[in-house]
Amino acid sequence: MKTRSGFVSNSSSSNFVIAMTHKPVSVIDTQGMLFNDNETMFPDPYYDRAYPVADIAERVFAQLKDQDALSYDDMIECLCSGYISTIYSTLEKELPYLWDAPQEECQARYRERDERERELAKAYLEKFLALPETKDKVFFRAEFSDDSSMGCAMEHGDLFRLLPHIQVSNH
Repeated sequence: MKTRSGFVSNSSSSNFVIAMTHKPVSVIDTQGMLFNDNETMFPDPYYDRAYPVADIAERVFAQLKDQDALSYDDMIECLCSGYISTIYSTLEKELPYLWDAPQEECQARYRERDERERELAKAYLEKFLALPETKDKVFFRAEFSDDSSMGCAMEHGDLFRLLPHIQVSNH
């Protein structure tokens, strides 16, 4: 069961598992992977504003530059750390929460759900890894939150549209 402790705000965040041809070596390299050559601004999906693609690439590179490529197990953990609608809806159908059951039954159900979630995450990841566009790629994780206007655009905009990726919501 996932729990949060400490301060919990109304902002959201998302993890992204990103397939790349190689680990970016610079902001310019990152920018080349994320944007077409003629793009200079990244649009905000909600407001009439945009951000320089160089600034966006700098933020992405800052997260990736010190990372090692994700292992299979790292990717599974990332998928299990948040919300993916197809996984969640399957869990709800197969193993709904037992809201009024005794505590022991609820805890047993949480364990069942965690185990089943891991199985579903593996199946989801296997489908992703079987895509032709993920063949011979290396995988990295980035996280963005809507605690700033640029962060909101990065989380909710189509930042990784040119790269195969999985978005995991941490709402």
